Amino acid sequence: MPLKPPSKLIYSIIILLQLSGCGPQVPITPTPAPVTIRFAYLQAIIDYQSLADQYHKLNPNVTVDLVPLNGRISVVTRRWMKQMRMYSAGILL
Repeated sequence: MPLKPPSKLIYSIIILLQLSGCGPQVPITPTPAPVTIRFAYLQAIIDYQSLADQYHKLNPNVTVDLVPLNGRISVVTRRWMKQMRMYSAGILL
């Protein structure tokens, strides 16, 4: 005995609703993993702690670990700093 047209529609809807639950369960918004960044800086140039705090407010999953250099500067870094000072003073163009 053939099915009536409304019955075919109802059975089709039931089958589609059952199949819609078979898909993969994907989280709506993935939670990023916490990250720690180590940032080495020279003291007495800029207040890096306030910058790190502001960055943490904008990115709560990122922690900035500030590492002061305290005189542990390489020869290359000293040369670069000297060149930057000379460039700022207009000596080196």
